[in-house]
Amino acid sequence: MAWISVIILVLGFVFLSYSAAEAIRRVVKISRLLGVSEAAVSFAIVGTMAILPEFSIGVNSALEGNSSLGLGLVFGSNIADLTLVIGLVALAARKITLKKAVIEHSNMLLALAAMPLVFLFDGEISRAEGFLLVASFFLYVLYILKTKNSHSNTFFSVASKNLGIDFIVLACAVGVLLVSGHFIAQAAGELSFFLSVPVFFVGILLAIGTCLPELTLAVQASNKNHAELGLGDILGNVFADATLTLGVIALISPIKPGHAGIALASGAIMVIALFIVLALFRNRESISRKEGMIVIMLYIVFLAAQFLLEKLYA
Repeated sequence: MAWISVIILVLGFVFLSYSAAEAIRRVVKISRLLGVSEAAVSFAIVGTMAILPEFSIGVNSALEGNSSLGLGLVFGSNIADLTLVIGLVALAARKITLKKAVIEHSNMLLALAAMPLVFLFDGEISRAEGFLLVASFFLYVLYILKTKNSHSNTFFSVASKNLGIDFIVLACAVGVLLVSGHFIAQAAGELSFFLSVPVFFVGILLAIGTCLPELTLAVQASNKNHAELGLGDILGNVFADATLTLGVIALISPIKPGHAGIALASGAIMVIALFIVLALFRNRESISRKEGMIVIMLYIVFLAAQFLLEKLYA
């Protein structure tokens, strides 16, 4: 029954959120103790770890033959990150600034995030294209890790010196993530059947839940005057989802959305939202509360448009 699937989804997201947050904390502790730069921690490491919910659900859905769920989840999550999450952080922090080092590489970030949209023009993301996405992810992360950054970062606590315990807890958290993702992917597929809606659209709706880890981190960072760290996490999440998550999903099972036009429209909105956010920072290196309200409204418009498109194609 549909209500059983909903209960499984809710419980799955509870475990997913807590395990993802714990995994992020442990990875940050480990990386800071090993002397990794602030830029790498905020963008490459935290941003990459924040994709664990989408990655877990996407991989499990691909294994079950529902790769379109992962596509909808990634596009929906990235759009929510770039509009709803950034808008809420701007409201909480009153103003978000971004380091010039990240702004200077914004064109490369935009190009990498647009790769899945380009690949979808023929109606699918193939295994070969999935390989290119994964390779692009690792090449860019290696580039970020080599970037030197002398700024200190006091947001994360690194008091623990016991790396062994951190690694054990990290492994347990990732295990819970994978199990939660399995149950969520199953429940999402069943809910799609009960509601008679494409699994891609279900992924778009579930994306709000997968944004909880980066939203929590970004708001906490803004409350401690480190809003730029939370923003680095969000941008890193968008980059990692568009390359690593979709790449791995396509390697497992080529992504063929039921309605390619709807998927292309969602992907285009994701790229446009990223362009708008990066353009705001290129012009003034900050986003105000007023602009935060505007991007939140963009997310509401996106959900309404997505709903109307699904009704039109139903």
